[in-house]
Amino acid sequence: MKWLELSLITPSEYVEPLSLIFHRYGHGGVAEETEVDYNPDEGEVMPDNPNVILRTYIPINEFTESRKQEIQIAVALISKIADLSPLKEQIIQNNDWMNYWKNHFPMLKIGRIIICPSWIQHAAEKDEVVIELDPGMAFGTGHHPTTKMCILEIEKLFNAGTRQRVLDIGTGSGILAMVAATLGAKSVLGIDTDPLAVTAALLNVKTNKLKDKIEIIQGTTESNNLSQYDLVVANLYSKVIIEIGHSIMSKIDRNGVVILSGIMKDKLEEVIISLRTYNFVLDHYLTEGDWAVAVGHKDE
Repeated sequence: MKWLELSLITPSEYVEPLSLIFHRYGHGGVAEETEVDYNPDEGEVMPDNPNVILRTYIPINEFTESRKQEIQIAVALISKIADLSPLKEQIIQNNDWMNYWKNHFPMLKIGRIIICPSWIQHAAEKDEVVIELDPGMAFGTGHHPTTKMCILEIEKLFNAGTRQRVLDIGTGSGILAMVAATLGAKSVLGIDTDPLAVTAALLNVKTNKLKDKIEIIQGTTESNNLSQYDLVVANLYSKVIIEIGHSIMSKIDRNGVVILSGIMKDKLEEVIISLRTYNFVLDHYLTEGDWAVAVGHKDE
């Protein structure tokens, strides 16, 4: 299959709206990369407000041109208030996509979780939990601050006691669902609206031999008759979290915990205030760079 790659450089404060647009029309996920050269695995800290390179991928078919035009219109509007680079485009093959990820996706250690791509061999040390993950055309590699902070929070929760039933909203590559399953969850449901994400997640679940614990489905929390869960993880965007806030909160079991992620720091208060309408109580939050994760529960 051939893909159209669209990319641009944006100030960090416009990453969220542009990512929403790329994700909505790209159908190939969104790759995000800072322009600065730093290594978080070595303890280096990202500089404040770096420019960000965003990429999205559109399959070449009869809908390619209309999807590209939607992105072009949105980028043109945002560029009136933001200093964006011109939107670049190029045709790539699946092999080129995989080579891109091999260059930008090293093995990653988060807490005791090891995220290891299939092209790297790693023997697990004591207490390490290894997840083999090829990103495919989907969100979630562990390198983005939002995914990283979610993994740390999930590990903290499971260290304090097992969460039997977990819901992962916007599962992407399935990384957070797999982390919960490997740490001891009895059953995990991952849900995503993107069929490419569902395909990638199903493959990753199969590769890690977690099919007995994890179910991946396509759809929304509103369109599926879902029950309640001990842990609900929603690694989305501020706008989406606010839009489906009622649905997110309705899926939390009594004494359950919710992790809300994909939130820009300057949108955190807005998200918290919005979800208070549905009895959300903030327990604590984390930040890294421009991103924030909120952890809370439902007030009965």
